[in-house]
Amino acid sequence: VGYGDIIMGGRRGEEKPEDLDDLIQTSRLVATIFILVAAPCSGMAVAQASKSLLASRKERVEAEVLSRTLSLDMLHDLDADGLGVDRIGFLCAALMALDKVYAQELVDILEHFQLLDRDRNGK
Repeated sequence: VGYGDIIMGGRRGEEKPEDLDDLIQTSRLVATIFILVAAPCSGMAVAQASKSLLASRKERVEAEVLSRTLSLDMLHDLDADGLGVDRIGFLCAALMALDKVYAQELVDILEHFQLLDRDRNGK
């Protein structure tokens, strides 16, 4: 066997069999189909895993936030006039405790309401 000679299942000098060409073509076709199917499936698997991780994190954060309660000190601070805590005060405190709004945002909203309340009756 000399340099560059290829022996493939036959004797030296023979050309490769026809069915080997068919096998190569079939292998290429199968590999192409596999790649075209495997890549999207892998992407979907990663997306599903990420979705599951995000869902579990969201549940954990929601449970932690909902477990927060309004402290007695906060309720006492809301009752500055000694007449009890009204619905608006309780709602504002609850929203801040749940990290849904910041105090300044509530102040801005209530100030905007006062500007719109022409007869100053709160309705």
